[in-house]
Amino acid sequence: MITVGHVDMMFNVKAQGVDISFDPVTDQQFLNFKFSLSASLPQLLKQLLEWQQRDAMQQQQQQQQQQQQSMSALSHMNMQDSAPPQLPPPTGHLVLQKAFVEALRRSDGITQAKQLLQQRADVNFTEPAPSKRTPLLHVLESGGHIDAG
Repeated sequence: MITVGHVDMMFNVKAQGVDISFDPVTDQQFLNFKFSLSASLPQLLKQLLEWQQRDAMQQQQQQQQQQQQSMSALSHMNMQDSAPPQLPPPTGHLVLQKAFVEALRRSDGITQAKQLLQQRADVNFTEPAPSKRTPLLHVLESGGHIDAG
């Protein structure tokens, strides 16, 4: 059975009768009600046309949403494709960063840390997991202050 929607119209109903039937497969008795329904055909056709128009509008909206989603997905993919690939930092860079962090850990390593900064050590470097410490965190852990220059 297909349900299209609710009918909003005037109609007349007349009871025709009630029958009792027996289903031998299920061994059950059923009451069968018979009704006669009379309605205006122009009103019924008007309802059917409204349903068709509503369904057509819903399908059109769904298609537009699907097109928008596919377009946004394509543009997102294009943006990812056009971005330059992220390359891992060179091995020398990691050695420089490790030396910089070690210099910051030592209380007498400030001059060495300054030299490593001149060699392009990254102050925003983050150690790999699980510690993920930054140079500033190492300075603070070794007794330094944020405003130290």
